[in-house]
Amino acid sequence: NNFNKNIQNKAINGINLIQSTNKNSIKDKNEQLHNLILSLEKKIYKKIVSLHEIKYNSIVFLCQKIKDHFKSGLSISIYGSYSTGMELEESDIDISVELLSNNNNIDNNLNNSNKNNLSQKSIPELINELNLYLSKFPEFKNLFPIVNTKIPILKMKIELEKNIETKIDLTFNLKNTQPTINFYNNTIKRNPQIKPLTILIKYLVKKNKLASVFDGGFSSHSIFIMVASNVRVLLKNKSSLNLGDLLTSFLHFYGKVFNYTNTTIDLMNKNNPFIITEEFSKVPIFIDPISKANVSKSSFLHEDIKKLFSDTYDKLVQGEDNLNKTFEEIFF
Repeated sequence: NNFNKNIQNKAINGINLIQSTNKNSIKDKNEQLHNLILSLEKKIYKKIVSLHEIKYNSIVFLCQKIKDHFKSGLSISIYGSYSTGMELEESDIDISVELLSNNNNIDNNLNNSNKNNLSQKSIPELINELNLYLSKFPEFKNLFPIVNTKIPILKMKIELEKNIETKIDLTFNLKNTQPTINFYNNTIKRNPQIKPLTILIKYLVKKNKLASVFDGGFSSHSIFIMVASNVRVLLKNKSSLNLGDLLTSFLHFYGKVFNYTNTTIDLMNKNNPFIITEEFSKVPIFIDPISKANVSKSSFLHEDIKKLFSDTYDKLVQGEDNLNKTFEEIFF
């Protein structure tokens, strides 16, 4: 209980600090930040909408190639940022493919031996096989299989129109994606501020080249958990906070206060999402609410992330009076 009160006080400390720097204009400054965040979200959304058709066509093109090669029907599910509306214009589209081997969906010319071979192949085998096949077509760029992971994927770029690439991470037979999507949507429904804040932080992390999980950065899932937990604690104490308040608090808390090596974040913990652990970890521990796995187990660049948030906070709070200019320099 004492820690819960302490962490809440520290979480709102960022708001208190920005208030103390310029008491006469704090309301205007927070409102300005609020409006700048919404403006950036609209710009990102407008760009994404303009690319919807080419991305859709790219997915259809990919599915047809998969069907041609495996002589199979298929079912696809899109998960990750694109399934929750929190994607950026350059975000990968996460796709899971299920090859259908029943008589109603599979090519009638495929004999039983081939059906059995298809069902017996492991996911890494399917990915490597598909990688070799797709490499024959010029539309597929930068094919890169990553198979020695919990979720093997085939990374690729599809270029159907010159200089317009659709980035896709493909896997096979990934189960239980819908419960995670539902959790995201329900969390955002309860606290709509989470969505624009998550998009903004993702934009900041990606701009500073710290968004690649394979290089030690933070995934979209990790960022969502960080934002959602911080917003939950703040709104439990102050219900009238705008996006400017929430942003400065997030940057202060995760840039200057939060200990990434001995504090677990678990959104399913009703009393307090932040849990102090006795043992120190080399990587953050952010718990997936569905699978209970640590979604940040590869994020060894947490000190770089912490410094980025700390520096960004200082620029916004202690920087020039021209907030528009500072915001543009940080996020554009």
